[in-house]
Amino acid sequence: MSGINESTDAVKHVVGPASAVKHVAPYRYPLAEADAARMAELSAEIADRLAEMERIFTVTTGEAPRDAAPRFVPAPGHAAAEADSDVTYVEIICGPEGCGCYVTLADGTGFCEYPCGG
Repeated sequence: MSGINESTDAVKHVVGPASAVKHVAPYRYPLAEADAARMAELSAEIADRLAEMERIFTVTTGEAPRDAAPRFVPAPGHAAAEADSDVTYVEIICGPEGCGCYVTLADGTGFCEYPCGG
């Protein structure tokens, strides 16, 4: 069997050489009018804050990844694997050569780091 099997509208199986990938169509949940308006406001606020974090990072470090895109991806830092370590890395700007992070330490202090975990 190869190609696409469209036996249902919701699930498509794509079979390639020695592998199978299952694709499930997303189900969209409509929002109440007030919730849709609030989600739009929050999305715009988040985009503005990410742009601000990107600007601060770039000014602080004097560099930014080439073809960078702002993002907010909290992840436990490399040091968090050690016992009693409470370090959080938040990727705030990423490009092909890596990501820049805002790092928060257990005592609440923070700093910019590029590349993350470097």
